[in-house]
Amino acid sequence: MAWQRSTSSLLGLLGAGARVVVDDREGVVRHLASDHLEPRAAPHRRRTRTNLMAACVVMLVAACSGKGARSSANDRGAGLEVEKLSADQQAAAYATALGGAFDLGPSLVLLLDPGMLPRERGVQPLDTIPAAVVRALASRGVIQGSCAAVPASQREVPVCKAQSAGYKVQFSPVFRLARDTAQVYLVAERYRPSSDTTGYQPPLEFEQRYALVRSGRQWRAVRKERLTH
Repeated sequence: MAWQRSTSSLLGLLGAGARVVVDDREGVVRHLASDHLEPRAAPHRRRTRTNLMAACVVMLVAACSGKGARSSANDRGAGLEVEKLSADQQAAAYATALGGAFDLGPSLVLLLDPGMLPRERGVQPLDTIPAAVVRALASRGVIQGSCAAVPASQREVPVCKAQSAGYKVQFSPVFRLARDTAQVYLVAERYRPSSDTTGYQPPLEFEQRYALVRSGRQWRAVRKERLTH
């Protein structure tokens, strides 16, 4: 684990007489001491040693938090903060992304996967899209239901409870690029409706990144990128 490696580095810096006590369950530094802190050492030596220990504790706590070590330029919204939006504004941003990816119309069925796309690729979603955002998105008529199914294998498509075929769509948080400019990620995956028992359908999935500009209550897509990994 990261905190175990950092603890070894910390002991190397402080010397063999140092003692670090870490809570195994939380990876939190509970106690730090060193036999090298001699009671009669010169004041400047004590300050130097104390400063070193403080710096090492900061390093160890950062490693225990797990932040930073896993960040990557390939992460969704790398270096960006999540934009604070009302449910209606967040739904409007998602609807704009859908309009950039599909020819929206009554013949197209889109089912929302409520799991929020995480920043790091290849990991399972930890958060879900707020219910108020889901309702606002449905009220715009761009989604016709929800589906959180996953394919049984890479050669299959997810099976969703629906009467006709379509796409399962999933969104990231809306990230802030600049004032009135945001970034959002969309993953779309073809699904097989549960009513279809005819057989095999080849999988199809894509991810796109959008730069959106807000004007009043509306968003406009100014850049669209198809992402490959």
